[in-house]
Amino acid sequence: MQKKEVAFKCNGTRYHVKIEDVEIYAQGFAAIAENLRDYQGFNIVADIGNGTMNVIFVVDGIPDSTRYYTERFGVDCCVIEMRSELTNKVHSVVDDLIVKKVLKDGTAEIGEKYLKAIGECAAEYTEKIMRKLREYGYNEELAKLHFLGGGAMLMKHFGKLDKNRVRFIEDINANAKGYEYLSHQRRIRKLRQKQGREK
Repeated sequence: MQKKEVAFKCNGTRYHVKIEDVEIYAQGFAAIAENLRDYQGFNIVADIGNGTMNVIFVVDGIPDSTRYYTERFGVDCCVIEMRSELTNKVHSVVDDLIVKKVLKDGTAEIGEKYLKAIGECAAEYTEKIMRKLREYGYNEELAKLHFLGGGAMLMKHFGKLDKNRVRFIEDINANAKGYEYLSHQRRIRKLRQKQGREK
């Protein structure tokens, strides 16, 4: 809100935007906000994006605002870590796009030694993620774990997880849909408050 008017050019078209309001919502939480009632018991939501992993605890449908963490454990961090390790294993450079495809899909049409090496490196990275979640209090016998974001597929394909206690939210637009939902709910509340004042 410090700069309420912004002018820019995009795809050959000039825009002049006046910002009336700004809403900020926690990443990860937004993706589950509409369905919070479904998160009964002790739940941990890990949103693994490109650069960071956001972790939030939800108990009986209520997010615990005192237990929200952000770590540098995104997919790009995994790819960067894997570069030198892969070079050591296969003695050649593997393009990041190939690595990302394997992380996303679990496979690719590449040589078996490369596929195996990427899988081994990815499995090691998923263990680091799980260690970090355990540091925050994750216990697979006590909590349900939910992964979303681009890293959800990394965990699905390469993580050693109890699939009965882990859920993968595969909708890549889950956060965006959640932001829209939360914004809509906020507008409804404002409208009701305004109507209440006018009575």
